[in-house]
Amino acid sequence: MNQTILDLYQEHFGAAAQEIKALPLSGSDRLYYRLSSPFGQALGVENPAQEENLAFVSFTQSFLKLGLPVPKLLAQSLDQNCYLIEDLGPNTLLQSLEEARQNGEGHFPNRFYQYYKKALIALLDLQIEGHQEVDYSLAYPKADFDKQSMQWDCQSFKYWYLLPAKLPFDAEALEQDFDRLVEFLAQAPAHYFMFRDFQARNIIIKDEQPYFIDYQGGRRGPLQYDLVSLLFQAKAQLSNKDRERLLEEYWQALKKRDPKWDRQEFERYYLGFVLLRSLQVLGAYGFKGHYQKKGHFLASIPFALANIRWLLMQDLLPLPELNRLLKGLIRQPQEQLPQPQEQALRLHISSFSYKRGLPEDPTGGHGAGFIFDCRFIHNPGRYTPYKKKTGLDEEVKLFLVEDGEIEQFLAQIFPVIEGAIQKYLDRGHSDLGVHFGCTGGQHRSVYSAERLQQFLQSRFGPELDIRLNHRERPHWPK
Repeated sequence: MNQTILDLYQEHFGAAAQEIKALPLSGSDRLYYRLSSPFGQALGVENPAQEENLAFVSFTQSFLKLGLPVPKLLAQSLDQNCYLIEDLGPNTLLQSLEEARQNGEGHFPNRFYQYYKKALIALLDLQIEGHQEVDYSLAYPKADFDKQSMQWDCQSFKYWYLLPAKLPFDAEALEQDFDRLVEFLAQAPAHYFMFRDFQARNIIIKDEQPYFIDYQGGRRGPLQYDLVSLLFQAKAQLSNKDRERLLEEYWQALKKRDPKWDRQEFERYYLGFVLLRSLQVLGAYGFKGHYQKKGHFLASIPFALANIRWLLMQDLLPLPELNRLLKGLIRQPQEQLPQPQEQALRLHISSFSYKRGLPEDPTGGHGAGFIFDCRFIHNPGRYTPYKKKTGLDEEVKLFLVEDGEIEQFLAQIFPVIEGAIQKYLDRGHSDLGVHFGCTGGQHRSVYSAERLQQFLQSRFGPELDIRLNHRERPHWPK
C-alpha cells in the first residue's frame, strides 16, 4: 500500500490507522483499503490512472456541493495517485440483494424495490443537477458519450465476444448495422451527466438510503443509458415486470421535472440503449474473461444473454445482420458458451522460521515457487512489548506499518508474484507456493503472508484457492 494513504489518514484523523484491510476488487486497477482507529474509519484509494483520479475528485466536490448522495472527500494527494474518502460500509445493493435471495426472502423483496426506486430518483438529481455543476473538461477518457464512444462499445462486442464465440458473420453488413444503431442513438438528447457504469454494485445502502460510488468514468450523455445500466444489469436478474415498474417510477419523476418529454420517443431511445449496453457488457465480459483470465466474468454471460433474448422480442431498429448474430448467440448450446476455469489455481502461502528449516512443498513437487527472506527487516520481536505477540496482532501490524520497511519490501515483490500467478492461470497450472521466512516465524513472516493473502484476494478473487499456513503457530508463545 502506498505510504501516502497512511499519511492522509494521519493528517485527517490526527492519529495513525491501527487496522488496515485490503478490499476485494472486481474489474478495475484501483486498490481500496479500509483503515480504522478509535478516531474514525475511512477508505484509502490508490489508482495509477491520474486522469480518473482528477475526474473523481472534481465530480465528488461538485456533487457534495449539491447535497447529492456520494462519499465525502476527506483528503487527497493526486500527485501520488491517492485519496481518502468516507467509508459508506460494505453493503452494496447487489450484494445485499444476492444475500436476501440466498436467505429465502424471494427474488425481489419489496424493500429492494424501494432501494431501486430511491436510487433512480437520486440518479435523476445527479443527471440533471449534477450536469449543471460538473467540470466536463476533466471527464476521462472524453467529455461526451458521442458516436465514437458508442462505436467503441460495438467494436468491443465484435472483437472480445463475437470472434471468440466463433459465429460466422458478414463483416461489412455488421458494420453497417453498427453505424445505423449509432446514428440513431446519437440523436437522443444528451445534455445530462451520465454515470456510465450505474449498476447495483456501485450503489451502497447505508441507513436505508442509496449512495453512489465509482462515477469517475462519468461524462455528458443521454438519460436512458444509466437507467438501462441499472435495470438490465445482468447479474441482478431483475424480472421484466420489476423493470417496467421501475421504469414507470423514473418516467413519472422525469415528467415532473421536464413535461416536454414524449414517452414514445423516450422509450425508443431506451430500447436502443438496452441493445448498446448489452453489446458493451458482453464485450467487457469477453475481454475480462478470455484475455484477463477472470473466470467469474464468463460465468455472468448467460444472464446477459437472457437480456438479449428479451430484447429480440421488442420492436427494434432494422439491424438484420446484428439481429441474426444475436439470435445465433442465444441459440448456442450451453457447452459452447465461453466457460470459466473449472478449477481455481491453488496458492500455498506460508510463514516459517529459518531455525526449523525451509518449508516443504505440500503438493509433492507441483507447488514449488517463491521463498522470501524477511530477516533483514526491522524485527518487532526484539522489543519486550511484542515478544509474545505475532504478526496477527494489531500492535505488531502497527509497528511494522509505521516503521515502513516491510511495506517497501512487499511493494517490490507483490508485482512479481502477481505476474507469476497470471502466467500460471494462463497456462492452466494447478499449484504455486509463496513462502516467507524470518528468525522465529512469528512476526515479520506472518505479517507478510497475511498481507499477500489480502492483496491477492483483491486482485484475483475466486480464481485463486488460497491456502494459508503459519507453520510455527504451535511454537508461538502462549
